[in-house]
Amino acid sequence: EWALTKRDQIQSNSTLSAPFKLHVVGGTAAVPDAGIDALLAVMNAGDLTPATSTRTSGANRAETAKNVAMLTNTAGANIVLAAAKEVFVANQAGFADAMSIAPYAFLTGSPVLLTDGTTLSTEASDVLKAYKKLGGTKVVVLGGTGAVADSVVEGMVNAGLPMSSISRIQGADRYATSVAINKWIVGSSTNAADFDGTSVVLVNGENFADGLAAGPYAGIESEAGSNSAGSSRAFYLTAASGLYSSVTAAIAKTSKTKLPTNLYTVGGVNAVPASVVAEVTTASAGLNTTSTLTCTETVSYTHLRAHETLRYLGCRLVRGKK
Repeated sequence: EWALTKRDQIQSNSTLSAPFKLHVVGGTAAVPDAGIDALLAVMNAGDLTPATSTRTSGANRAETAKNVAMLTNTAGANIVLAAAKEVFVANQAGFADAMSIAPYAFLTGSPVLLTDGTTLSTEASDVLKAYKKLGGTKVVVLGGTGAVADSVVEGMVNAGLPMSSISRIQGADRYATSVAINKWIVGSSTNAADFDGTSVVLVNGENFADGLAAGPYAGIESEAGSNSAGSSRAFYLTAASGLYSSVTAAIAKTSKTKLPTNLYTVGGVNAVPASVVAEVTTASAGLNTTSTLTCTETVSYTHLRAHETLRYLGCRLVRGKK
């Protein structure tokens, strides 16, 4: 379905000198060749400059992350790894912390490395050594010591990284960590100016599919197609049962000076129920005495497949005395 809707756009941007290329991440057990071939067949129907595919994979998820980070162009120059970028390290057994940094990593092209929770993976160590050799000094550990233990940080130091180049972003749980990551992005990151809290993307933090798909959307600098700097979105995790207090507090705090004007929920009502949306509305008005945020679901469900839904909620800023 996606290939059919995007075929004309893809073909119009594919030329003999620069054919469209489909990047596949993961081995054939994760993304089978048959599926890629079927997708390309639909994309390339009638195309004189057919798209091709390239695969980046490894023997395990840590090696796949390493190989993505170490990608080079035909001239041998790094595509992803660079001294000016941050490098993020997350636990390979979970998804939430790595998912929370996905919008920023997408915007900046920063690598996300995976490791065991108690021992620095050989694959992550290899990338960090290459990063240090380039002159990189910004390694960010995602999650608390329960996710990435201090012994992993010690492994980084043993790999030659000075302790001063390593920092950690953490919260009491995955929801608080998503808040802490967003706070770090707007306050301490290299690209802080690119993110703006006036738009919020909310995804279910109990599963990875919706958040993984929404990461690039949250990170891209384009509000209503403006493609303007400073318009990348805040990205928070929620439970289906309700907002965690850390997320509620973050939204309420932001509303003091910058009321969210748009809320985007990704997933159906089982992932992010209407009651959660109502909590966001209440939180956004909690400390703001001049404005209210009202949300309406403008497209109920767009069925991508029988089990996939995407919801769009338009939120309107109404100014006036409460």
